[in-house]
Amino acid sequence: MSHNSRHAIFALLPMLLASSLGLAQEVKPQYSIKDEVRTGSNIRRDQVTGSKIAMNLPFEKLAAADRAQLNSLYEHIAEGDEPPFPLKGLQIIYDPLREVNNKLYDRGQLSMFATVDAEGAVQEVKLLQSPSPEMTRFAANLLYLIRFKPAKCGGKACVMDFPVRLSFE
Repeated sequence: MSHNSRHAIFALLPMLLASSLGLAQEVKPQYSIKDEVRTGSNIRRDQVTGSKIAMNLPFEKLAAADRAQLNSLYEHIAEGDEPPFPLKGLQIIYDPLREVNNKLYDRGQLSMFATVDAEGAVQEVKLLQSPSPEMTRFAANLLYLIRFKPAKCGGKACVMDFPVRLSFE
C-alpha cells in the first residue's frame, strides 16, 4: 500500500469517529452492523456479526443478558463489578473498523486489548493479532480517541482491559 493510500485512510479517522458519535438513540438492540454497499441486491448483508452484546447501546441501556455476556469475556470479575465499555456503545468502534476495511480489503483476525484507566481514557493498546500493519495502526489510534465508561471494582472506578476482536472475512 502506498504512503498516500495510508495517509488517506488515517485522514478518515476523525470523520469516521465524528459520524459514529452522532449515533441515533435507538431503543431496539442491534447485534450486527449492516454493509451499506449495494451489491445488486436490496438486502444489506451483515458485515460485522457474531456479537452477543448489543452494538448500538451504551452500557446503561444494555439488557441484563448483554451485561452478563460482557462479564463472561473476563476471567475474574466479581459480582457487582463492571468492565469498561465505550460511552456510545460498541458501534463506535466497529463501524469505523468496518469502513476502513472496505478500503484495505484485509482478511483475518483483529484481536487487541485497550487498557482503560479509572477516568475512562485508553492508556495502552496491546496487539494479539492483526490482518495488516495498516489495520493495526488505525485500530490502535481509534481506540485512543474513544472515551469509555470506566470499569468498577468494589464499587470504585479502576483500571481494566477492554477486548476488541473482529474477524474480517
